[in-house]
Amino acid sequence: MPSEDPGFVEPDWDHLLGLPGGRSCDVILAWDLLNYLELPAVCSLIGYLKRFCRPGTVLFTLIFDQKQMPNEITVYSIKDESHLNYENTGSEMRVCPRHQPRALALAMKGFRTSDSFRLKNGIIEYLFEYEGDVV
Repeated sequence: MPSEDPGFVEPDWDHLLGLPGGRSCDVILAWDLLNYLELPAVCSLIGYLKRFCRPGTVLFTLIFDQKQMPNEITVYSIKDESHLNYENTGSEMRVCPRHQPRALALAMKGFRTSDSFRLKNGIIEYLFEYEGDVV
């Protein structure tokens, strides 16, 4: 995807995320981060994260499916095994990109949708599982 957009500038994920090399992840908690990225940046981020994945790594994300979403990323924390706490730091809203499942799947090459669940508040929980790059 990034190569199809001549205006796309590849983020320096090493600098932004600072993940240690030579490690792998079992779970990636992306919370609502993907809502704040255009699809080329999602594709780029996934390309970076795959370096830390092995088959079976799970990526959890929350995708807004409303016309508006908070202007700033929500701060999430795990309350217990079935609940999340969340805090919105501001009341300003912005237009929601409403990433569609098919577009997300194309941006997340190597991951497959393992499960999804639509919450009453219009957010969709997604679990993606890393299967490795298809040749």
